[in-house]
Amino acid sequence: GEDRNPVFAADGNTFYFLSERDGKTSNVYRSSLSDPEKAVQLTFADKDPVRFLSVSSDGTLAYSLNGSLYTLKDGSEPNKLDIKVFRDSSEKEKIRMDLRNASSMAVSPDGKEIALIIRGDVYVTSVDYATTRRLTNTPEQERNVDFSADGREIYFSSERDGCWGIRKIALKDKKDKLFTYAASFEEEAVS
Repeated sequence: GEDRNPVFAADGNTFYFLSERDGKTSNVYRSSLSDPEKAVQLTFADKDPVRFLSVSSDGTLAYSLNGSLYTLKDGSEPNKLDIKVFRDSSEKEKIRMDLRNASSMAVSPDGKEIALIIRGDVYVTSVDYATTRRLTNTPEQERNVDFSADGREIYFSSERDGCWGIRKIALKDKKDKLFTYAASFEEEAVS
């Protein structure tokens, strides 16, 4: 089997490496410069290979296995890391827009939202709060925005694939009342 990715422990003699010598898949082994013929298997993956082996100054090994990260202290069992990524969903990217650049705008029937075309894309903004949401993000341009009579659809003309046509964006969930805070919406061609 193949031996690869050697990393040395702090003592300068012990090293760890990935090897396929068990005949199944790549696992972590320990050996030393003083006795390189003696290699001890430390992990026992049998299907997916161990990858990206590294060692810290205190001798803790780190590696990847099947999309997860593990640490291993020599003589102990591997420890799968529980990684959680948090984000503040209330923090949105702030984009400053100059409303003087709006080429088209329409007020919703209930007067709570304004749809705008700025720099060729459709935006909707709340009248009551400082919340604006981008509804399209295309390389083509949109023009002539308007709301449907019930306020649940926004119509606009759009140039897609070199041809102009009318498109609409509709609220998907019946519980959603405003585009600004809608969980989801869908866009489709009308003509």
